[in-house]
Amino acid sequence: MFIANKDILVPLLENICLEFEPHDGPLMNLLLETYLDQWVTEEFPTHEKILALLTKAPECRSWDWARALFACKKFGFSEGEIIAYEKLGLHSDLLGIRFSAAQNSDSLWPNFIETCRKYAKSKPSLWKDAFYLITSPGETETPQFIVEEILDKLLEEGLLEPLPILDKLCQTKLRLGSVRSFLTRVLDRREMEEAEMEAKKLQEETRAIRRHTENIRTKPSVFQGSRCNACMQKLEFPSVHFLCLHSFHQHCFESYAENERDCPICLSKNKDLLGVELKNKSSRAVVDADFALKLSTAKSNSFSVVADFFAKGIFSSEFDHANDLAHQKKNVEKIM
Repeated sequence: MFIANKDILVPLLENICLEFEPHDGPLMNLLLETYLDQWVTEEFPTHEKILALLTKAPECRSWDWARALFACKKFGFSEGEIIAYEKLGLHSDLLGIRFSAAQNSDSLWPNFIETCRKYAKSKPSLWKDAFYLITSPGETETPQFIVEEILDKLLEEGLLEPLPILDKLCQTKLRLGSVRSFLTRVLDRREMEEAEMEAKKLQEETRAIRRHTENIRTKPSVFQGSRCNACMQKLEFPSVHFLCLHSFHQHCFESYAENERDCPICLSKNKDLLGVELKNKSSRAVVDADFALKLSTAKSNSFSVVADFFAKGIFSSEFDHANDLAHQKKNVEKIM
């Protein structure tokens, strides 16, 4: 009877809702739907009434926010959707609404990032949702300060690894300058992690060397080798023994060794290691030059170049050999 006659229905529902009972929630939901129907047809200036009802409705225990959200979505009342999403705790959906609004009006970008700041405290993954939104296909470019904050939070919270982030950035129209600080932080963090790992490794090696040195100094060394490490024949006197536990016939050592101080076997291994290090330095110089050339000639998307060389490990060491040694020594001293 009243549904068909809204001139009677609306005043009746409004009177009921002035002093509602706890079980009057369904009637308040019905009043909201009626208001929205009038708002769409512009029969009455009900915009303020809708917002007032949404503000007052939570005081009624039987009010149905899910029904209210459905009604707001059905009639396209975005302000009501935002309120309902907040009340229902659907923060990811709320973020999507904020993002869509910001794409249509640059003045609404602060609302988008403020939603992240407000609700990510209890739901950190909201920063990841924001990242996927700003890297989704679209014509509108996200402001630089928002891009920087989202990328910083992804690193701080450990929500995504750098390589997946770079891979996603390669598929967007974001400019390289918008994420320069992020790339710098990634490289700095990677360098610090590698330096810490190297420092711990050096610390363990130093302790092992100290223990070995102390054993040599305070305990007798037992040479149990029965064969010459040069000719592999049975060891006979006169013989030469080294603390590395390699032993040689006197005549084998004289013909095999380069000098009287170093063990021939260990000296050969040490030279091989030095040769690999020099080769790696030469290869690194070639890769550095190739990276600089490709980055300077990249026209469409510089991210693809950065991501490609990042995966190759071009950023794994940024210092020359002398600085590496000083850096490692400094880290070892800090740990010890």
